[in-house]
Amino acid sequence: MAGPEALSSRDSQSLGKVPPHSLEAEEALLGSALLSRDAVSRLMEEVRPADFYSPSNQTVYEAMKGLFDTGKPIDTVTVSELIFKDSKNSKSINASYIARLVDNVPSSANFERYIEIVLEHSHRRKLLKASGRIELLAMAMDKEIHSVLDEAEQTIFTASDDAIGDGLVGVNDVLESAIERIEEIENRGTGLSGLPTYFSDLDYYLSGLQEGNLAVLASRPSMGKS
Repeated sequence: MAGPEALSSRDSQSLGKVPPHSLEAEEALLGSALLSRDAVSRLMEEVRPADFYSPSNQTVYEAMKGLFDTGKPIDTVTVSELIFKDSKNSKSINASYIARLVDNVPSSANFERYIEIVLEHSHRRKLLKASGRIELLAMAMDKEIHSVLDEAEQTIFTASDDAIGDGLVGVNDVLESAIERIEEIENRGTGLSGLPTYFSDLDYYLSGLQEGNLAVLASRPSMGKS
């Protein structure tokens, strides 16, 4: 029986379905980054190569990142030059494609929305991949069910963490969010940042049940879970 490591061959395409994606949004995002320094900075903070469905768009992104990381200017000429230093790229992408990215941008001012669309489709693809792994785990009859459940839970957590993201955040945004959180806790009057469980020790350690977290209550039978 195939193990979970066989997942890569069991994607949506193998089931006759095209994974969620928007080539228009990917191209508009890359085109915006070629036109706007602000757009390219946000692109590098929030998006990764795997977030692009198109291999050609992944290649363009990686070229931009190489230029960005070394402090070099980013435009159609510099990106093309870097891409075509590797001769194998000329088989899948050409200079006219890179120029088209700029020509087809509806509005570079909308780059934040393009990022949202690209990431949303990327998260959906990751969720499909996670569901495929869980299916394989469930069919692995040689595994103990507790091990299967643990791995399935970790798979979902990983997909969730990817969706939350780990991009850089400005200190002003962090401070503003922290102040709002402190004020919210003060207004609640409970001293907790989350929903109280009314178990004092548990609330002390968790500060209540936090929004967006999955809380699992586990104990032996007849211990008062209900």
